[in-house]
Amino acid sequence: MEINQFKQLHRLLHMRKKKTPDLVGQYFCEIAEEQDQKRVVDRGTLTVQVGFIAPDKMLCVKVLNGRNLPVMDPTGSSDPFATLELFPHYAFQGKPSSELKTAVQKETTTPLFDETFLVPCEPSTLTVEGAAIMFTCYDWDRFTKNDLMGEAVCLLSAVETVDSENKVDHLTQIMLPLSLPSEPRDPHSAYYIIESRTWDKAAVEFIKMRKKTFKSADAERK
Repeated sequence: MEINQFKQLHRLLHMRKKKTPDLVGQYFCEIAEEQDQKRVVDRGTLTVQVGFIAPDKMLCVKVLNGRNLPVMDPTGSSDPFATLELFPHYAFQGKPSSELKTAVQKETTTPLFDETFLVPCEPSTLTVEGAAIMFTCYDWDRFTKNDLMGEAVCLLSAVETVDSENKVDHLTQIMLPLSLPSEPRDPHSAYYIIESRTWDKAAVEFIKMRKKTFKSADAERK
């Protein structure tokens, strides 16, 4: 067996021993790595600030703006809004994900959101491998399903710590490239292993959620 094959096998065996929440974290690490290597940004960007307010044990997320978002409506514009989903789910029980979304900005591809979200968060959560915020932009539709514009991941390991909410405005602005996700098919990927765990409720629910997003992304590509 060649050295590279041995390393791949060893890595695969190690991953299969992991608990599902840890594999989900690894999945987000893989997405973040692909995102960092992205050279062509064809779905626009989302600018955010993310900080941890240490005395309050609070994660502060500011969604600032979007730039060059895709045109989604026949009028030549879009009605974008952004959602936030925090992973791992078990660490963020303070506020339902359904509440973590911006207002809709009408008829623009360069929306100014300027909204702040505060979520209770233990310091230890920041060190969990793959702990992340999934940002997703949608085009709002009054009579039909909202259309997927793109998504991006921000790992919490890169979050800055501040000692008061007053200092949040001074946090580094992060420009996240949005993209339409594709379903991974690499048998060595964390997603592939999660998908194989048909006996695990958490794994089944996660895969169901992602497949729904992949389906929406495929619809936009057509």
